Amino acid sequence: MLQSELGLFVALNWGVSVYCLATTLSTRLFLGTLSSREASRLTERLVKYVVFKAVFIGAVMVPTLFEVSLWLCWFLLVGHMRLFLGAAKDRLEALLAVPSSSAAGRLRPLALVLLLLLADAAAAAALASMAGRLGWRRALLFAFDAASVAAEGGKVLLR
Repeated sequence: MLQSELGLFVALNWGVSVYCLATTLSTRLFLGTLSSREASRLTERLVKYVVFKAVFIGAVMVPTLFEVSLWLCWFLLVGHMRLFLGAAKDRLEALLAVPSSSAAGRLRPLALVLLLLLADAAAAAALASMAGRLGWRRALLFAFDAASVAAEGGKVLLR
């Protein structure tokens, strides 16, 4: 199925649809309804991330269909983790600022951070197993993204 351009497009379309559904469900499950401040910060983070990665792709990538698909899938995964880490951080900061907030209220955003760190570790393990096939330069670029997500998640947990 992935041998033709149409098959690759169908697979990417399916993947993006599943991603959108997972994003909506994880937002509702772990964060509930976002406040207007949280939503605007999430949008701001998304715009910054997309612009930065668009410049990065233009500077680094050889424009083949496989390269574009590979980088888009990776950036979708990393972007998801970074955006939700930021949203969980905002929610935890808001809950910590209110003295009457309960520990149970902080449990869902903390669970989200831990789940994202687990997903990051799984992505890093998958990356390590594929490093030989990806090439070491590309694998190091991917590893930098995974390490930055882990560092950001650790910083959120230490607050």
